[in-house]
Amino acid sequence: MAEVSTQRNTVIFNASKKELFTTNSGFKVLNRKLKTAWKVAQNKDEIADDRIEQARVFVLAGPKEKFTSSEFETLKKYVETGGSLLVMMGEGGDSKYNTNMNFFLEEYGIAVNNDAVVRTHFYKYFHPKEALIANGVLNRAISQAAGKMVGVTEDEENNAQ
Repeated sequence: MAEVSTQRNTVIFNASKKELFTTNSGFKVLNRKLKTAWKVAQNKDEIADDRIEQARVFVLAGPKEKFTSSEFETLKKYVETGGSLLVMMGEGGDSKYNTNMNFFLEEYGIAVNNDAVVRTHFYKYFHPKEALIANGVLNRAISQAAGKMVGVTEDEENNAQ
């Protein structure tokens, strides 16, 4: 069996551009899970060859500052030599986050739009953290005990929550 190379088994999260998420805030659980099989590091300085060359994956998690031309050259060289770059941005794109990431991404046929995805038809639950509260009542038993059941039919009484 061939020996697996462990030379580039590092994931580096950039923290030099006031990223929305870092290993300490936003990616704590991911950081903990990655550490079981990978080395995880943070880059808090300018992006340079010597800082990212040992990384298998370099993560830009919502940068909020502009990149310099030398940083873009470093990232381009990193990708061309086989490095993996994970870029995450939010709705609003470059203009909202005051960054110039699209300048770099467009070289690879990628761009972050200034819009957002919106569901155009009704769905009961809009987000995993949201829930439908029919008639403003969480528990029908409370309304029944208070004697406030308005317009209840037999079918509705048979539906238990």
